[in-house]
Amino acid sequence: MEKHVILVVEGGGAKMPLETAQIEYIEDHLDKPITEIADLVVTTSAGSVIMSVLATKAMLCKRYNRILLGKRVDSDRKTKAFIKKMFTSRGLLSVPRYDRQKFIDKYEEIVGEYVALKDSAVPFIMTSVDECDGRTHFFKSWEKKDGVLAMDRVACRSFAAMWFFGEMVDRARKALWTDGGVGIFNLPLTKAYVQARANGWLNEGHHTHVLAICSGYSKYTTDFHKYTKLRTKIGRAVKGLKFFINPGEGGGARAMCTMEQIREMEYNAKSYDGTNGQGKLTFQYTQWVNMPKKLDAMDNWKARWEYYEAGMQLARDIDLTALGK
Repeated sequence: MEKHVILVVEGGGAKMPLETAQIEYIEDHLDKPITEIADLVVTTSAGSVIMSVLATKAMLCKRYNRILLGKRVDSDRKTKAFIKKMFTSRGLLSVPRYDRQKFIDKYEEIVGEYVALKDSAVPFIMTSVDECDGRTHFFKSWEKKDGVLAMDRVACRSFAAMWFFGEMVDRARKALWTDGGVGIFNLPLTKAYVQARANGWLNEGHHTHVLAICSGYSKYTTDFHKYTKLRTKIGRAVKGLKFFINPGEGGGARAMCTMEQIREMEYNAKSYDGTNGQGKLTFQYTQWVNMPKKLDAMDNWKARWEYYEAGMQLARDIDLTALGK
């Protein structure tokens, strides 16, 4: 069978050290850059920040981690950790809260002033929402209209969260790009499946393996007994409200969308077993774990190496043999 590997990297600013640790682990153990392991990369938001650099083959993830995370012991207040600079607030009352230009400047420093999306070393999809037409758009490196766009600017569209980095005004397309990790597409797993079908990778004679990094939060639930012990309607209402607006996974709706996509992909993998004239589909995902010190807050860069180590632990469960060709 012809083998194909699809890498899906979820959104969520705080997840960056968790995700880059796992990519570094994969590269180290397979002794290849991720661009030679994956045949397709699908990302959004923070995942686009990561893969827009690695897709250029400017460096391996091990080196990118040192740029992103800085020193292990952050005793020096002048540490040059990129994640610290990127998520340093512009001021309590400033909107947007963070400065997108810091990413652009660093990107041009380590990759180059202009790298087109078409120059990606691996077929690459990034997502963003156009507020004007109300649709999620998928920027594809191999499509003519998208390929000429600057890689870092497409990544900026993908993490242009209104409150955090602000929308991007696109006068050429008359669009307002406002983040990529909206609703279901904070984990663009469904798009990965659709693209695999479009490529013919689910047809007879093909084996497609999908690896989704940091794509689940199994503890995002409410304990029935604790809930029913709450004596007042106000107490129950507050409990329910916390569930639906929990910032740890961007709210209940986003968390449910994530887990439902995972269940659907698991079902699809069982359906495509390589028999009856079909190809074979296999699927694995790694969990997102909450860490101490409320690390799910994007600007909690102080615990970045702690989250990196958690990512390395999660990476040990990745089936590396499934990523081989």
